[in-house]
This record gives sequence, structure tokens and C-alpha cells, in this order.
Amino acid sequence: MVEVFRTNIKDPKSAQTVVDALSTKYPFAIINIDLEDCDKILRFEADQIDPQLPHHVTDLGFTCEVLED
Repeated sequence: MVEVFRTNIKDPKSAQTVVDALSTKYPFAIINIDLEDCDKILRFEADQIDPQLPHHVTDLGFTCEVLED
């Protein structure tokens, strides 16, 4: 499954902090952040999508919401 989120992550250091934190919680997921996209897309691919994932990102100080089609 793949879920795409809109964030307000602006720089590579912050993006790496978020990816590292999420990778610790979800070690089998593929996670990346596209800072070039206007929505600063966080792409999360795993067997299951945890509905708490956006809360983990907001706990780090960033916005995170599901990007609707």
C-alpha cells in the first residue's frame, strides 16, 4: 500500500529527521520526502498504513495530512 501526505517540511535536514524517526517506527516501510514538490510530499509505502502516522510527524513539529486525489 502507498499513502501520500502533504507536509510543511522545508529543508533536507528536517526531511532526514522525519525519515529517520519514521524508519525507526516502521522499519519495513519505504519512506521518502519530495522537497521539490510544492506540497513537500511524504510518500509512505508498506504492507499496511498506520492511521497514526501523521501524528508521528506532527509530534516532530511538522504538519502532515493525507493528500487527496
